Amino acid sequence: MAAGANFMSECVMTTTAAKARPVTSAGWLALILAAPGHLVGRLLDELSYRRALSELEKLDDRMLDDIGVSRSDIPRKVRGGHG
Repeated sequence: MAAGANFMSECVMTTTAAKARPVTSAGWLALILAAPGHLVGRLLDELSYRRALSELEKLDDRMLDDIGVSRSDIPRKVRGGHG
């Protein structure tokens, strides 16, 4: 069989932080099919973040103090920062 004759069945090497691993054409297909779902998930996460940010920014400083959040900490707290 000539080199490259059956390109789709050959493995493509990708590099990860841990080690190189083969990704078959079926693996690429799975990644491509998963991309829209991942994108929708990221979009929903961003909308949720903006909604929470907006709600907390509506609170006055006294209410924020009651829940232990300063106005400058709102974005970090909403993103999941602790401390």
